[in-house]
Amino acid sequence: MERQKRHAAQRRAVSNAKTEMTINAVNMLSIKPVLFFSAYALARLKTKPSSKPAKRLYRSIAELKELSSQMQSGDIETYGAIGNTITNCVKSYVDLFYEAGKKELKDYMSGCMDGFISHPNNTLDNMFIFPALMADLEKPREEVYETILTEVRKKPTSFIAKHTRSAIELNRYMQSRGIGIQHNEIEHDIIELMDKIIDLMQEIEMGANYARIAAENREIIGRAEGIPNAIWFLDSKVLPIDTNPSRIRRK
Repeated sequence: MERQKRHAAQRRAVSNAKTEMTINAVNMLSIKPVLFFSAYALARLKTKPSSKPAKRLYRSIAELKELSSQMQSGDIETYGAIGNTITNCVKSYVDLFYEAGKKELKDYMSGCMDGFISHPNNTLDNMFIFPALMADLEKPREEVYETILTEVRKKPTSFIAKHTRSAIELNRYMQSRGIGIQHNEIEHDIIELMDKIIDLMQEIEMGANYARIAAENREIIGRAEGIPNAIWFLDSKVLPIDTNPSRIRRK
């Protein structure tokens, strides 16, 4: 009996470790593009590194990188910290453009169009040139903050929705072929999970708080554990790491 309890506890620890790493890796999808945007702007926009907006952005990048390291090692649980750090970095990124001169903005946008940042249907690419265009048009910077933050907040939930749906479709296909086992409670969980994702996406569109979104994403991933293949699908797309309860190592 004691051995069975120990084995059950070990299995729970392994599951919890993997789920926690999945949650952190999915939340990293909000951080990576912000770091990418910011590094590109600092390299391409002809702003002196010693200028106040550049210094603020360098500081924001350093804070976001530190947070990323904590998340990758499994040390971060405070979603409010994630949201605040992302928000500060996005605002510093946008401010860099709004405090640049007209010629700097024109040269930067020209470089984006001549380079690889020129795909009209790629949201990630659009975020490179969007703040420069809005600053050049003298539109309110607050609108730019919220547009980019909304796009960034959507990434983890969009990811969960896409790959959980793929897992659901695979599970149903296997059941239709007599490979999987039919569980009515799994079907019920699937419906509830997808409804929750849809509701959360609508909240994101209205600019919901990141801490709330991240906490909801965590609950959704936790519920997805009961759906065959769901966590495997998420991990296969987002996690380049192996985990166990005591150690996390890169492949």
